[in-house]
Amino acid sequence: MITDKVVAAVADYLETFAPTTLATATFYERDEGADFEYPAVIVAESGPPEEHEIRRGHWTVDLEVMLKTKPEGDEAASTHRTMTDEINALIGDTDGTVAHLGKTLECNDSWGGTGGTENEDGFRVTTFSLEIKAALS
Repeated sequence: MITDKVVAAVADYLETFAPTTLATATFYERDEGADFEYPAVIVAESGPPEEHEIRRGHWTVDLEVMLKTKPEGDEAASTHRTMTDEINALIGDTDGTVAHLGKTLECNDSWGGTGGTENEDGFRVTTFSLEIKAALS
Protein backbone atom coordinates (compact mmCIF):
# COMPACT_ATOMS: atom_id res chain seq x y z
CA MET A 1 0.00 0.00 0.00
CA ILE A 2 2.72 2.51 0.96
CA THR A 3 4.75 1.60 -2.13
CA ASP A 4 1.78 2.18 -4.45
CA LYS A 5 1.17 5.63 -2.99
CA VAL A 6 4.84 6.62 -3.11
CA VAL A 7 5.25 5.44 -6.73
CA ALA A 8 2.12 7.36 -7.77
CA ALA A 9 3.18 10.50 -5.87
CA VAL A 10 6.70 10.53 -7.35
CA ALA A 11 5.38 10.00 -10.89
CA ASP A 12 2.92 12.86 -10.33
CA TYR A 13 5.69 15.09 -8.93
CA LEU A 14 7.94 14.51 -11.94
CA GLU A 15 5.12 15.05 -14.41
CA THR A 16 3.74 18.14 -12.62
CA PHE A 17 7.08 19.94 -12.36
CA ALA A 18 8.73 18.67 -15.55
CA PRO A 19 10.70 21.45 -17.28
CA THR A 20 10.24 22.06 -21.00
CA THR A 21 12.26 19.16 -22.44
CA LEU A 22 11.16 16.59 -19.85
CA ALA A 23 7.53 17.66 -20.34
CA THR A 24 7.64 15.92 -23.75
CA ALA A 25 8.04 12.53 -22.03
CA THR A 26 5.25 10.14 -21.14
CA PHE A 27 5.19 9.16 -17.45
CA TYR A 28 4.43 5.62 -16.22
CA GLU A 29 3.95 3.99 -12.84
CA ARG A 30 5.88 0.74 -13.10
CA ASP A 31 6.93 -1.25 -16.14
CA GLU A 32 4.23 -3.84 -16.57
CA GLY A 33 5.10 -4.87 -20.09
CA ALA A 34 3.34 -1.88 -21.59
CA ASP A 35 4.17 -0.50 -24.99
CA PHE A 36 5.79 2.78 -24.11
CA GLU A 37 5.59 6.06 -25.94
CA TYR A 38 9.08 7.52 -26.07
CA PRO A 39 10.67 9.33 -24.42
CA ALA A 40 9.36 7.50 -21.34
CA VAL A 41 9.88 8.04 -17.61
CA ILE A 42 9.06 4.96 -15.54
CA VAL A 43 8.81 5.09 -11.74
CA ALA A 44 8.96 1.74 -9.95
CA GLU A 45 10.00 0.24 -6.64
CA SER A 46 13.49 -1.22 -6.51
CA GLY A 47 12.78 -3.45 -3.52
CA PRO A 48 10.30 -4.01 -0.72
CA PRO A 49 9.65 -1.13 1.68
CA GLU A 50 11.35 -1.30 5.08
CA GLU A 51 9.45 -0.28 8.20
CA HIS A 52 11.29 1.85 10.75
CA GLU A 53 12.26 -0.25 13.79
CA ILE A 54 11.00 2.25 16.37
CA ARG A 55 8.49 4.44 14.52
CA ARG A 56 6.01 1.83 13.34
CA GLY A 57 4.05 2.88 10.26
CA HIS A 58 7.01 4.89 8.92
CA TRP A 59 8.65 3.37 5.88
CA THR A 60 11.70 3.71 3.68
CA VAL A 61 10.71 3.09 0.06
CA ASP A 62 13.48 2.63 -2.51
CA LEU A 63 12.53 3.56 -6.06
CA GLU A 64 14.01 3.60 -9.52
CA VAL A 65 13.23 6.34 -11.97
CA MET A 66 14.14 5.25 -15.49
CA LEU A 67 14.43 7.55 -18.49
CA LYS A 68 14.17 5.66 -21.78
CA THR A 69 14.69 7.45 -25.09
CA LYS A 70 14.53 6.28 -28.68
CA PRO A 71 17.56 4.94 -30.50
CA GLU A 72 20.29 7.42 -31.38
CA GLY A 73 19.03 7.92 -34.94
CA ASP A 74 15.57 9.04 -33.79
CA GLU A 75 16.55 11.27 -30.88
CA ALA A 76 19.67 13.33 -30.30
CA ALA A 77 21.89 12.35 -27.40
CA SER A 78 21.71 15.95 -26.22
CA THR A 79 17.96 15.58 -25.60
CA HIS A 80 18.59 12.56 -23.38
CA ARG A 81 21.30 14.46 -21.48
CA THR A 82 18.98 17.44 -20.98
CA MET A 83 16.19 15.20 -19.66
CA THR A 84 18.68 13.45 -17.37
CA ASP A 85 19.74 16.81 -15.95
CA GLU A 86 16.09 17.84 -15.45
CA ILE A 87 15.17 14.60 -13.63
CA ASN A 88 18.31 14.87 -11.50
CA ALA A 89 17.38 18.45 -10.53
CA LEU A 90 13.84 17.40 -9.56
CA ILE A 91 14.73 14.34 -7.49
CA GLY A 92 17.73 16.15 -6.01
CA ASP A 93 15.40 18.89 -4.71
CA THR A 94 14.63 17.31 -1.34
CA ASP A 95 12.43 20.19 -0.19
CA GLY A 96 10.37 20.20 -3.38
CA THR A 97 9.97 16.42 -3.39
CA VAL A 98 8.95 16.29 0.28
CA ALA A 99 6.52 19.21 -0.14
CA HIS A 100 4.77 17.63 -3.14
CA LEU A 101 4.60 14.14 -1.64
CA GLY A 102 3.37 15.69 1.60
CA LYS A 103 0.08 16.48 -0.13
CA THR A 104 -0.86 12.78 -0.10
CA LEU A 105 1.57 11.22 2.42
CA GLU A 106 3.40 12.11 5.57
CA CYS A 107 6.77 12.50 3.85
CA ASN A 108 9.79 12.94 6.11
CA ASP A 109 12.76 12.84 3.77
CA SER A 110 13.87 12.22 0.22
CA TRP A 111 17.23 11.37 -1.30
CA GLY A 112 17.97 10.92 -4.98
CA GLY A 113 20.74 11.10 -7.49
CA THR A 114 21.96 10.26 -10.97
CA GLY A 115 22.54 6.68 -11.94
CA GLY A 116 24.21 5.25 -14.98
CA THR A 117 23.25 5.37 -18.63
CA GLU A 118 23.28 2.20 -20.72
CA ASN A 119 22.04 0.91 -24.05
CA GLU A 120 19.19 -1.52 -23.55
CA ASP A 121 17.56 -3.22 -26.54
CA GLY A 122 18.66 -0.33 -28.71
CA PHE A 123 17.29 2.33 -26.35
CA ARG A 124 19.25 4.74 -24.18
CA VAL A 125 18.29 4.15 -20.52
CA THR A 126 19.34 6.17 -17.48
CA THR A 127 18.29 4.79 -14.10
CA PHE A 128 18.12 7.03 -11.03
CA SER A 129 17.87 5.85 -7.43
CA LEU A 130 15.42 7.56 -5.12
CA GLU A 131 14.76 6.87 -1.44
CA ILE A 132 11.61 8.20 0.21
CA LYS A 133 10.86 8.09 3.93
CA ALA A 134 7.12 8.33 4.42
CA ALA A 135 4.04 7.18 6.28
CA LEU A 136 0.39 7.02 5.27
CA SER A 137 -1.47 10.08 6.50
